[in-house]
This record gives sequence, C-alpha cells and structure tokens, in this order.
Amino acid sequence: MAIEHLMVAAPLASTEVGEEYSSLPPHMTLFPWFDMPRANWTSFNAAMHHLLVETVQPTISGGDAAIFGDESDPTQVRRLNVATPTFNVIHGFDIHAGVHNAVRRYGGDFDPRYVGTKWKPHVTSTQDFALEDGDEVRLEEITVFQRSTVAGIKMVKAVYKWEDPSL
Repeated sequence: MAIEHLMVAAPLASTEVGEEYSSLPPHMTLFPWFDMPRANWTSFNAAMHHLLVETVQPTISGGDAAIFGDESDPTQVRRLNVATPTFNVIHGFDIHAGVHNAVRRYGGDFDPRYVGTKWKPHVTSTQDFALEDGDEVRLEEITVFQRSTVAGIKMVKAVYKWEDPSL
C-alpha cells in the first residue's frame, strides 16, 4: 500500500500546487505530519473542500512569544492566543478539529502529542520572518504539504481557498 506523508497548514501567503520548499513558508500548522494511504486521497480531499464551506475564514493575531521544543532544539514561535472575531477558542479550533476528523477517518499514523486539546496554534519565527505581538493576518487558504522522496523537500499537494462572502 502506497503511503503519503502529509501536513495541513494555513500559510500566511498564497501557495500554488506543485511549489517546492526546502523549509516551509510562514504558516499556522493545522495538523502536523501524518501518514495517509494514497488510496484515501480522494475522500480526504473532499473532506477538506467541505471543511472550508463549514468554517469561517480566520484573521489571526500574534500573541505571546514562546519557545517550543526541547533545550537541544529550541524553536521560537508567536502563539496565536489573542482572540479575534474569527479566531478564538471556538473559531479556529473548529478548523483544526475538522482536519483532525478527516485525518482520523482517512489517514493513519500521526503524533497525538500535538493535536486535539493539545494543539497550540502558533507561527514559527525564522531568520526571514517573525510575526509580532498584535500583528494581524487574514488567512486565505489551507494548504496540504507533502514530503518529497528528495530529502528535505516539501511540495504543495493541494490548496483550498475560503470563499469571500462579500462576493
């Protein structure tokens, strides 16, 4: 059985199917890396389309600075623990929960330490980018990244855009 190694994120800037990255662009992780049988892609893809119809396009706001990881590999992040009208304990978690349900239904192996009630929405800081306290970003899409067979390469497998209700 062919297995794909996937991750679901909401990038802070648009991505396109087929784009490749050596390190992921700035994003909020909606579901960390997981394995999914390739045969389940069509059903998972349909669930992701449905998720965008059922959720509200969020605007996130930078909150507390934090360090994730352990002492040997610390990662600076900006927590997304400041409520906005479209991203708070309910709105935002509903997006994560929808992805989580699809992964559990169609996926396979994932690390339970970072999902469900243990999910801590954040944006990782890099040399080139850091979300600051109070910075607001309207998330335009959800992107599924796939780890390539080439070491370190992540490819955009699918992009799902929220529809603008004002159109």
